[in-house]
Amino acid sequence: MHPVINEDTYNKNQIMVLSYLKKELTAGRSFFKAKHISSHLGITSKEAGTALGFLSKKCHELNIIPWSYSGTSTTWRVSFSSAAVPCTCDE
Repeated sequence: MHPVINEDTYNKNQIMVLSYLKKELTAGRSFFKAKHISSHLGITSKEAGTALGFLSKKCHELNIIPWSYSGTSTTWRVSFSSAAVPCTCDE
């Protein structure tokens, strides 16, 4: 079970991206592109990428790092953090 979403900490897009990442991590995925996340969530690639950048700095429950850049997009590597400092987010 994940902690409850704190809407004072994250905006709507960040909450959606975070929930999506946690669901996909549980299913065994660990590499993500904003354009693929955006197509699943109904937001723009820029909105998904901005959310990933913010979450990479603010959410300690997940390790979100830019893994590779291919000229037009970034691949992000995401994993559950071993720090066990939960962020205020939920599915």
